[in-house]
Amino acid sequence: MKMEKSVWPGFALRFRRRTERFLEKQARKGWMFQGFGGFGWKFRRTEPKRLRFSVVYFPEPKEEDLPARERLEEFREFCAHDGWCFSASSDKMQIFYSEKENPIPIETDAALEVENIFHARWMDARGMLCLGCVLLPLVILFMWSTNQGSIVSLLTHQKRIWTIFLALFIAVYSVLDACRLWLWHAKAKRHAQEWGEFLDETRFWILIEVLTYGAPLLIFAALIYIAGWKVFLWRMGTYCLIFMALR
Repeated sequence: MKMEKSVWPGFALRFRRRTERFLEKQARKGWMFQGFGGFGWKFRRTEPKRLRFSVVYFPEPKEEDLPARERLEEFREFCAHDGWCFSASSDKMQIFYSEKENPIPIETDAALEVENIFHARWMDARGMLCLGCVLLPLVILFMWSTNQGSIVSLLTHQKRIWTIFLALFIAVYSVLDACRLWLWHAKAKRHAQEWGEFLDETRFWILIEVLTYGAPLLIFAALIYIAGWKVFLWRMGTYCLIFMALR
């Protein structure tokens, strides 16, 4: 019998409520959440349980930042006092579970929760936005100079088209992601002030994300048709390594 498994849930960690429901569903099936790995979310087989999960945006401090580590330990002790057991953490999130049917919520101030999530996510979005807005002009300028200002030569060179498309994709996606975050923040903040409730991202934002990824996939399919699988895999592998190095 398989005792461990890794799962890709099909949605991002920023969807707090979806994450909680997903982990609770896995626990009812007899799979206990163990943490995050390079190949997905890790689970271990246990007895089926009805657990309540809570996702809290509390950044994981660095080991050398002792004051921040102490604040995190105090926060976890506070949660344990209310019946919440620490499960795992990511770079920006802490995940807890409780065996109580109706445990005391960890987050009681919806407006403060919205601000914590926004600041945690904006740190990542800001880095991608800076990368995209700087990378695209540099790539276009470099390609233009190497082609001696010839548009025809630029557009008929397959490798240069791929490079420009990659830079354009990063720039457009980073701008859309930043705009989506700010729009969600404004709407969620207003909702928290008026109703005292946390507003997770709606299906509209999920649709925007699907479209953002879907359009490049169609272009990738066209590039595969033109260049072939071997060229596609080689170039995309190279671009991915460059992108990871830049991050």
